[in-house]
Amino acid sequence: MNEYISSLQAKVLLVLLEQQEEAISASSLAKIVDSKASTVRYNLAYIKKLVQSFGGTLSARPRVGYTLAISAENAKHLHEKLHSTEFQFQYSDKDRQELILFLLLVSDAPLTLSRLVSIIGVSKATLIQDLDEAEKWLQVHQLSLNRQTRTGTQIVGEEVNLRHALVFLLLEVFSENALLDICRWGMIHKYAAQSIDKQVQKKIVADIATWELPDAWWVVNRVLERLAYRPSDKRFLFLVLYWAVMLQRYGRGFVLNLPDTILAAIQECDEYKAVLSGASELVHTRGLHIPPSELAHFSAEIQTSPRGPYNQLREVSGGVQDQRAIELAQYFVESVAEQTGFRMADSVIFGRLCKHLGRTFTRLDYNLPIANPFTKEVIKNYPEMWQAVSDAIENQGSGLEKLSQEEISFIVMYFVLAQELNKKTLPKKISRVIIACPSGGVSIWMLVSRFQAEFPDVEIVASISLRELPQQDKSQADLIITTAHNVVDKELPVITVSPFLTEEEILLLKKHLHN
Repeated sequence: MNEYISSLQAKVLLVLLEQQEEAISASSLAKIVDSKASTVRYNLAYIKKLVQSFGGTLSARPRVGYTLAISAENAKHLHEKLHSTEFQFQYSDKDRQELILFLLLVSDAPLTLSRLVSIIGVSKATLIQDLDEAEKWLQVHQLSLNRQTRTGTQIVGEEVNLRHALVFLLLEVFSENALLDICRWGMIHKYAAQSIDKQVQKKIVADIATWELPDAWWVVNRVLERLAYRPSDKRFLFLVLYWAVMLQRYGRGFVLNLPDTILAAIQECDEYKAVLSGASELVHTRGLHIPPSELAHFSAEIQTSPRGPYNQLREVSGGVQDQRAIELAQYFVESVAEQTGFRMADSVIFGRLCKHLGRTFTRLDYNLPIANPFTKEVIKNYPEMWQAVSDAIENQGSGLEKLSQEEISFIVMYFVLAQELNKKTLPKKISRVIIACPSGGVSIWMLVSRFQAEFPDVEIVASISLRELPQQDKSQADLIITTAHNVVDKELPVITVSPFLTEEEILLLKKHLHN
């Protein structure tokens, strides 16, 4: 028997152990473990031999799926062996690339191939291929690799881009649920003892254990409370992680600077005053002094954060709108109407689009990135609207050519949301659900709108952030719907969907709501 087990094999085996005696298809397994059905089938041959060595059987039936039969005693024995040192872990391609990126992003000095080989346990030829893939990821974040035969490999690029890349990587590697546990409660021990299928998370958690993430949570929470901001879970986590990364990098001698005129302008804003107040408490409690330029950069991150994403869809906060944003939003409305025949007539959605574009201008001014986990879905599911907005940007010019696909996707989502609202009806309510979305902003509005269009007879009790879910009264609800993965609730069943609600997800929701 092979002394190695890969992360993919471990994930598939754990799913099969959880679903003993129940058939599951290769495509369903692939979806659960985030892989391809063909790749899963290939690995099931080894898993079958492994199961047999522990007294079990893995049978396959055409059009039915795979069924694991194993006694409770043997299943327990297999579980114990999986978490022992008897199996030597083998990283998947995705695992290796994530770990390589993390090691490079947190290292101040070049890492030699020999050093990386010793950590990851692959050949130099495989590692070179992995570095090629890692460089593609880094290019998206405006970074590159400097590879030297003797001295090693190191990331090169602007400091602000490196910090953002590290934060975005952590948001990719860990689920929102896991990061909430680690950052809010300091539950490092829980994730330092990860199962065999999550060895990358285990190693990264061990490295970030000294980052004092609960302190970062406390500071960010104090600052946002002072400003009365209520960002999404994902944006809140971004700010917490950025604060921790900022202190780590500053502590190692890497400081961000700003021109005096820009620094003076930011120091006059409410965000800077709130951040300065939070930082002053660190001076008293920990003797930590943070330069004004670093506080200004963090203030700009807050300035570009969406406000109040979990309010009712029809509500919109007041405040002065950026005239440039209003004019650009009007331009988008006219251009999209000309190309698609659809004209955004909803004043509330138009107002939210204007606010979003105002933050977009700020991001462009300070060269700040934005993450949109639904970019691929937007491009795939709404090609006509994507093309219309892209053409409008190309024709308009005026610096908008700098907009990333993530920024464009958000603009497209506002138009798709306006289309969905046109379909909405309001008959009597029957079932009740809670919608919890870590991304917030247009993502949760999209999900709420799509859900109401598909299930007009179902009442949405609350649309909240993931971190508010434990405090939410669930006595009047039947189901929790979320865009986050690995969410478990003691009181209600939980279903994970995308904001766009695919046909498969709609069928799944109908089944649960009917029951």
